[in-house]
Amino acid sequence: MIRILIFAILLSACSTPRKLETGRDFEKAYRWQRAIAPAALSFAGGVCYGFHETVVHHPDRIPANWNKQWWDSRQSWRNKYKDGDPVNGPAWFGAEYVTFGQDAKHTFATGYRYTTLAAGICIGLGQRRPAWHYAADIGISFVCAAVGFHGIYSGFFKK
Repeated sequence: MIRILIFAILLSACSTPRKLETGRDFEKAYRWQRAIAPAALSFAGGVCYGFHETVVHHPDRIPANWNKQWWDSRQSWRNKYKDGDPVNGPAWFGAEYVTFGQDAKHTFATGYRYTTLAAGICIGLGQRRPAWHYAADIGISFVCAAVGFHGIYSGFFKK
């Protein structure tokens, strides 16, 4: 940790000081409409993460009438193998590496990663804005992700 700190200090000391061009035409008023796309993506990411964490840590909360072979990670790991047996090899070429769609754990983990990435990209795109606009977008997105997560993990799958 100390090496990283020293490297960061040396890197900042070696950089050339420049005048920061902030632009003269900043939009002063915050437009909450810009936060809709990242907030919706963050909410979807939170829902995916809620499903993922339930499947991984609380498979007993999964309803009995749902397909356990896809939802229960204690069984679903076999889905990538031909006839569910590792001795028979992969079910199809690349099945051991491309696991999206083979079971709930990997599908929702992938959904979480990519919706969160997309939300971050949406926050950063567009015109130059004051830093507090970005902070507001991040805060709104964080709240939406938490609502999505707890809606599934603590609400939908509550026992």
